[in-house]
Amino acid sequence: MSVNLKNVTFSYPDMPDKPIIAIETWSISKKEKVFLHGPSGGGKSTLLNLLSGILQPDTGEILVLNKNLGQMNNAERDKFRANYVGYIFQQFNLIPYLNAVENIQLANQFTKDTSKSFGQKDIKEILHTFRISDADSTAPTGKLSIGQQQRIAIIRAMINQPEILIADEPTSSLDEMNKNVFMSGLLEMISKQDTTLIFVSHDLSLAHNFDRIDALEEINSIRKCH
Repeated sequence: MSVNLKNVTFSYPDMPDKPIIAIETWSISKKEKVFLHGPSGGGKSTLLNLLSGILQPDTGEILVLNKNLGQMNNAERDKFRANYVGYIFQQFNLIPYLNAVENIQLANQFTKDTSKSFGQKDIKEILHTFRISDADSTAPTGKLSIGQQQRIAIIRAMINQPEILIADEPTSSLDEMNKNVFMSGLLEMISKQDTTLIFVSHDLSLAHNFDRIDALEEINSIRKCH
């Protein structure tokens, strides 16, 4: 299994009596592509932060690649995330004054596995496959289009060849053409690297690209009660 949750609950410290997440059981197999949807404010981003070890549950067990995140300290979780989990953020989180190559190199430096190290030439070749020219790859990313920034975000998330990729509403700001380019590039990379994909979106038109479609309100008992 890539992911296995058992009796997981979570509430934010300022609202301890109002849990956001209460999942009895939920699992994802290796190499599976899962589309997770639900209403805004329903706990989707909170769940992703729990899966990546950014947040810790109040109760229960979260196993990622058969490793119990609750048994790691913060530094161990950071290292585990850098080496095994890629993350595409809704707002990209690129450093705007760095160019595409520099943003990707920065992510690549976090891995301790030298076999996953990429030089500038290697990164530019990958950028070409995502239709990012040499001129654009050396320009500050803050000056590039939304579609270009999002394609760079895919490469940055995948550069360390993670076993799991988490994508949080990654197409929400893209037009139809850029959305199709994004999905095509993402799925191609996932296939090449045999990566497990957890993709959160409210855009059900994308669901046909996935092995499985899960509604958060069906697995999260907090939402079932409302």
